Amino acid sequence: MLERLSPLVNSLTVMNYRTDPWQIQEQALPFLVWGQHYEKGVCIALEIGPIAEETRLRFHRTRQGELWAVPIGHQGPIDSYASR
Repeated sequence: MLERLSPLVNSLTVMNYRTDPWQIQEQALPFLVWGQHYEKGVCIALEIGPIAEETRLRFHRTRQGELWAVPIGHQGPIDSYASR
């Protein structure tokens, strides 16, 4: 994706949703290498406070059956997950 983006932009800003310094470096490195290679500016945006708990969804393929989306807690409308 970044290679195809290079002729279209002068710079790139990437949100790095990490707070651990080593994870920040690890996640930012490919973008910084890309910026150096293509001579593009790269800004790494960082979190400045604690990250709130988040909902993670994981789906596994099965050979047969139906997928049921069931709301649990305060996740919001179930329709928002159907299109993902």
